[in-house]
Amino acid sequence: MGDVTTYAAGRGRNIGRDTAKVDPGADVGFRFGRRLSLIFLTLFILSISASFNVMGELGGVRAIVSVVVRRFESRRMWLVVVLSFVFYSFGAFLGLFEEMIPLLPIVCAICLSIGFDSFTGFLCCIVSCGFGFASAITNPFTVILASDIIGVSPMEHIWFRLLIFVVMFALLQGFILLYIRKIAKKPETSLTYARDTRLKKAEQVALEEKVKDEKKLVRSYAAFLLGSLVLIIVSSLIPATRDITVVLLTAYTLAFGTWTAICQQGH
Repeated sequence: MGDVTTYAAGRGRNIGRDTAKVDPGADVGFRFGRRLSLIFLTLFILSISASFNVMGELGGVRAIVSVVVRRFESRRMWLVVVLSFVFYSFGAFLGLFEEMIPLLPIVCAICLSIGFDSFTGFLCCIVSCGFGFASAITNPFTVILASDIIGVSPMEHIWFRLLIFVVMFALLQGFILLYIRKIAKKPETSLTYARDTRLKKAEQVALEEKVKDEKKLVRSYAAFLLGSLVLIIVSSLIPATRDITVVLLTAYTLAFGTWTAICQQGH
């Protein structure tokens, strides 16, 4: 097998020569790893759905949303910008994306409760995180790992990445604010209008029912969400656990959901 020379970013930098022959088992292992990742991602989504279903039945989502809405009722637009920036930063600095799924129902419920629609919550959470991932500053995958492969410092030309970071966030906010203005004038143009109408009716009925032990619920589920966030950040920063973040989140969510269900049966 002849010499293989790889050049980095058009600079003609030699990265590797005399590469080893490709192991036939490597491709099989790679495909198995991808399938295993899909299985864990599916389990992750199922566990999140089950946990938030329990959370909704106990009034946990309603309790958290009501607390946030009361505090930001007169600053709705600022809340949207802050939420979007937080998730944008998660993508840009930590390389997070599918790990944000646990927080999506909460963000959608908040946006719906302050007079917007659930699609606005999707924009603030998942779309903002995706934009941040693409506008990376220290994304471990697209910046740190890529810099290591081509043999340059991750800080090289960081000024350009900072410029892209600012410009992309401005474009994202412009799109979100234009969308909010559009649905404010014509609510029926909302992409989730029919679904949100049903949700608002259900919410109106739910608001008439007092949530039992609201403060306790808020503390419990706030601790759960904070724990999820800490787990995401810590596991993303540690190279040894970076590839199994979804697995850790799945185990954490299943444990919390099971514990909550057992406590509910006890009452």
